[in-house]
Amino acid sequence: MRLANESSLSKRSLGAMLGTVAIALVAAGCGGSSTSDATASSTEATSSSAAAHPVSAGCDHVAAPMLTIDAKTPDEPKVEIPQPAGWTRNTQLDNNIVRLALVNPQLDAHGFTSNLVVTIENATGKAASPQALIRAEEPASVKEDASFTSTPGTLCGFESATNRYHLPPSGTLPERSVTGLVVAVPVGNSLYGITVTVQTADADNPQYTKDLDTVLAGFAVKR
Repeated sequence: MRLANESSLSKRSLGAMLGTVAIALVAAGCGGSSTSDATASSTEATSSSAAAHPVSAGCDHVAAPMLTIDAKTPDEPKVEIPQPAGWTRNTQLDNNIVRLALVNPQLDAHGFTSNLVVTIENATGKAASPQALIRAEEPASVKEDASFTSTPGTLCGFESATNRYHLPPSGTLPERSVTGLVVAVPVGNSLYGITVTVQTADADNPQYTKDLDTVLAGFAVKR
């Protein structure tokens, strides 16, 4: 049974989501659980109003409802993400690393549905520092692409980087524009890597651009 706020996704859009998640996990030298864990994870992110769940101290506020992703362990960072209008939950990818996927059928182009995926990974022992974790998350398979850019920054006081690149057409998949936000969060002796990957086949769509800006500006992380 599908949740009332959950959207179905075409096989090729789902495949593209899996592809970008795989790029991120391979880049960091990380492994994930099977997507068969989806049912167990599907209720972890719950929708709420921004007023009911104020964003973390030091984070930017945006005028959009926030989704809260519950931590799986006591020391795991708490994560909130804006949910612009038209973006709905899809649990087909949910597992121990992939914590949230949103899709927007209204932003479908060339048979491809715009989507975003959030991952949370305990990178302790896999990256020596926040800087090393962020560098490891740069997708090696696309770094030679002339469109690839990586912009360092901070998010809620944590080191971050925003990677932008294009993926060429592949099989039935059209060319896609991908934006990936990476945040490195030290917690005691542990180090967590958090990513948000957003992709579309219509990067010039003003609504997509507005929604992307909202997601990137309002994404919130706290310890």
